[in-house]
Amino acid sequence: MNNDVRIKNDLFNFHLRVAGVVTKDDKFLVQRIEGYDYYILPGGHVQLGENIINALKREIKEELNCTIKDYKYFCYHENFYTNKGRREHWSEHYFTVCVNEELPEDNWQITEKDGDEEKILNYYWMTKEQISEIDLKPTSIKKIIVENKIDSYNFIVDDN
Repeated sequence: MNNDVRIKNDLFNFHLRVAGVVTKDDKFLVQRIEGYDYYILPGGHVQLGENIINALKREIKEELNCTIKDYKYFCYHENFYTNKGRREHWSEHYFTVCVNEELPEDNWQITEKDGDEEKILNYYWMTKEQISEIDLKPTSIKKIIVENKIDSYNFIVDDN
């Protein structure tokens, strides 16, 4: 049974998500799910009855096989857009994250079991300049990273 906070009706999809910005040597860790043409930050859906801190810790453990040493909240992002004729509503919480374990120096991939399906997650270390050249979603978070605003609090509502 999937306990992710996702609400769907005939017109709308609602998602509650957390994500972490992991840095190393002035590079940022980004993720691309196999089969998708855009990048995201590591993270995922909050589960029913789970607070956002525990969700962040769980998602980082599931996706990076790491435990969180320290974290700092830097952005609340509410995103509205249309996808395949349905209105999407995402409520997202972003954190800078320091992990206890060493992550690979080079790009790598893992296979994650997500419900009944398996996903191949590809990880890349990128500079701000490289991030400015890719399709990192959501674009508001990409802008915060590229403009070096992750050290301050950001509140964003994108209603496209």
